[in-house]
Amino acid sequence: MFTRIKRISCCESRMDARIENFLLRHQGFKLFLIYIGLPLFTMAAVGVCTTAAALSLAFLFGWM
Repeated sequence: MFTRIKRISCCESRMDARIENFLLRHQGFKLFLIYIGLPLFTMAAVGVCTTAAALSLAFLFGWM
């Protein structure tokens, strides 16, 4: 279990470094991503999760 956690931590550190390096090179894209892309992604994820929960409950209670 510890080796998996360590491996995930290592991959996370490498991904963070790569993303940071990419965003330092592309300043315009960074602003777009932070102020437009991430909020849209968050709203889409909330919508998908809410829909999945609502449909699960609808099927469970026989409303669909």
